[in-house]
Amino acid sequence: MLTHLARTLSRQLTGLGRSSLCWFPHPGFLYRGLSALSVTPRLLVPGRAPSLQAPAPATFPQDRGSLLGQCQHLACLQPCAGMKTKSSLKRRCKNCFYVRRRGRLFVFCKTHPRHKQRQG
Repeated sequence: MLTHLARTLSRQLTGLGRSSLCWFPHPGFLYRGLSALSVTPRLLVPGRAPSLQAPAPATFPQDRGSLLGQCQHLACLQPCAGMKTKSSLKRRCKNCFYVRRRGRLFVFCKTHPRHKQRQG
């Protein structure tokens, strides 16, 4: 079960790195996720009855406010355009331009960053 939890957490963290939003998770978020992994095995020790009381949540000085205060750092996320991978590149508007870098062909657009493409 512990390996399953570790795989799930690592899959979620790698998925965050590939997402189209550029953001870095709050340090408390990562600590709570990892502390949950370390708390779970103690509850599953053989020969010991599982307690009905849930483990105390980790407290951090910056997290003591309301729920809105805890999620306040999410409001400042700035979306950044990802790069589409295509076999044939096309200019999507008059401001798109081709660039050859590292042996690949790219399309960039300063007017519409969502037009970015990479030849794959």
